[in-house]
Amino acid sequence: MVGRMSLDACTGLMKSMWLVSFYIKDHPDEDFIADVTAQMSEVLARVNAPGDETFEFYFDMFVLMGHKPMD
Repeated sequence: MVGRMSLDACTGLMKSMWLVSFYIKDHPDEDFIADVTAQMSEVLARVNAPGDETFEFYFDMFVLMGHKPMD
């Protein structure tokens, strides 16, 4: 079911992405980065309503932390 994330869920997801960013900086594996980026995108797409700016915000934050979206 598609719906908005609670504040706790958003905070938990942000913490997870932050921790993953430290792992990726120490282990720059392109396949791992692509896999994690795809998984995070899929999770965010499922929990945010279409057109919801929250998805774009979290995805942008993920990319700013040093990850690049899949081509």
